[in-house]
Amino acid sequence: MNMNQTIRNLFSRAAMMLLATILLTMTAQTAWAQLTMNGVKYIDANGVERTRDGVIVLNGSETTLGENGGTSESPKEVWYICNTNLSYSSTLYSYYYSSVNIILADGVEMKVENSSSGAIYFPGSLGIYGQSTGTNRGALTAKGTSSGIYAQNDVTICNAEVTATGDYTIQAQDGGISITGGKVTAEGTSYAIGAWGSDKDITISNAEVTATANGTSGNAIYTPGGGISITGGKVTANGTSYGIEASGFNKDVTIKDAEVTAEGNYV
Repeated sequence: MNMNQTIRNLFSRAAMMLLATILLTMTAQTAWAQLTMNGVKYIDANGVERTRDGVIVLNGSETTLGENGGTSESPKEVWYICNTNLSYSSTLYSYYYSSVNIILADGVEMKVENSSSGAIYFPGSLGIYGQSTGTNRGALTAKGTSSGIYAQNDVTICNAEVTATGDYTIQAQDGGISITGGKVTAEGTSYAIGAWGSDKDITISNAEVTATANGTSGNAIYTPGGGISITGGKVTANGTSYGIEASGFNKDVTIKDAEVTAEGNYV
């Protein structure tokens, strides 16, 4: 083999190694890159259309949402959009001290199902938002055994269609629950919709809510530390123990301009 051939072979090997390195780098970057969108519309708790920039597009491969680095006083706020039908087959978590907000695009469904544990488990807060008020609004289905939707802090649902099942179906451990517009169906055994924080309320406004707790001592809509306010809309609460119960100090259940049906041994 002459010198020119040897040089060509060396260059060929070097080129192949460089190409392999580039391809590996591109693959790694693609795997870790997050697609974001600007100008994403959603309806807030006041029924006002808003837009967000820097919204991360969900792709169905996520296991943990949010960001590290927040504190209890200043949680990291992160926004996502589900703009195509997605299905998760294990628990979807969030980082501690994260405020995770999910926008459901019109006409799509996001499913999170776990047959052995909770479906959505966030040691922070969770917001779920729709993009419109019509029948084509986005939908979230959360099916778990221990819980459907669990957040350490607040749970906010605005103009979205949410279906959840689990022992503790939609729960805010140290926070409150706010449901505005949309349709929420919670089917559980012990508690369907529960807010456990001290002096934390459950607020339902202009929404269609069905809460069922069919266990031995099932509580449909329940807060031991706060009050319950229902304004407008239609609420059906069926529990084997309590249908609707607020046990907070100087707290009560208030109903205004709403159609409410509650059944249980204690209503």
